[in-house]
Amino acid sequence: MNWNDKEAVKEYKKLKGREYREKSPDKHKSALKKSYRKNKEERARYAREYRKRKMQEGDPFDRRTWLKYKYGLTIEEYKNMLSRQNWACAICERKFGDMIPNVDHNHKTGKVRELLCFNCNTGLGNLKDDPKIVYKALNYLIKHE
Repeated sequence: MNWNDKEAVKEYKKLKGREYREKSPDKHKSALKKSYRKNKEERARYAREYRKRKMQEGDPFDRRTWLKYKYGLTIEEYKNMLSRQNWACAICERKFGDMIPNVDHNHKTGKVRELLCFNCNTGLGNLKDDPKIVYKALNYLIKHE
């Protein structure tokens, strides 16, 4: 092994890493979890800053490609939706500000509905996008007001 050959060293480490993961998957998982817990706050901070920066830049790859791939939306259509909704969630009407709006869509048909904040989008998802369950939840809340 020529330790001065960077590519050879890289391949060697990759092979050894794969062997280690295959021989002792529990140790490998444990080390990953430990590393994740140790750096959790730093990773979260970096992810928030990265997403915010990409949104502000209007990153032509990340946002445009994802919107087109996942929802069939162009960046212009997305911006028009934001403008029509006055940069606010379609349900709770909270301003998006630094938040990245969630594109709400029908999971059966794939049809895009509107833009929602994280909480409203998650709430609908947890209620399985089922109007009957949403109606029951509404009646429950009114009953216990």
